[in-house]
Amino acid sequence: VVSQGVSTVYAAGPHAVLVEIEGVIQPDTARFLARAIDKASEDRARLLIIILDTPGGLLDSTRDMVASMLASTIPIVVYVSPQGARAASAGTFITAAAHIAAMAPISNIGAATPVGAGGDLPDTLESKGKQDVAALLRSIAEKRGRNAAALEATVMEAIAYSASEALENGIIDVIAPDLDSLLTQLHGTIVQLEGGEVVLETEGLEVIRIERTILEGILGFLSNSTVV
Repeated sequence: VVSQGVSTVYAAGPHAVLVEIEGVIQPDTARFLARAIDKASEDRARLLIIILDTPGGLLDSTRDMVASMLASTIPIVVYVSPQGARAASAGTFITAAAHIAAMAPISNIGAATPVGAGGDLPDTLESKGKQDVAALLRSIAEKRGRNAAALEATVMEAIAYSASEALENGIIDVIAPDLDSLLTQLHGTIVQLEGGEVVLETEGLEVIRIERTILEGILGFLSNSTVV
């Protein structure tokens, strides 16, 4: 997934921060992302890269993650990777909320219709749930300049898109086979932050990985629905 240039050592100079989020989205995932955003901002990283591979997860945790991303003072890139990865359900919201959304070839995004813990919701609750999360996704699309109709269809019609379809429909910005290719393509890209425009300088940029702490790993294991 990542290039050989990625390290876990603190960088004093220009660098990007990378985190990997895989598996079910739950409270510990949201806390980990919030910590990573804060750390990247404090260290004056040029951008934060989230490598994402998820089947979905809890709506409350997803909302927390989206809120953290929208409030970020540095550019955030979500990269659905490696090949074969997915940004299903909750992953759709997280990807859409990034300043730049990228996918590896042979990956997919979508199928974001809400379901209950036991499966499909009763008709009335399903309708309310769809309208609620569809409104959230439209708001994210408007904020990030993405195709609101195509994203809304992932909720209302449970549509999923391949990487090439997502690019054609204005859901993502870049398709890249690996991290090095992604950084090369992003060089010179203009990102709109709350404080103004930023031009990304990513060619040859050092990438520093933030790992989960032991406690975060334990909490994630214990909150996993399969373990419970």
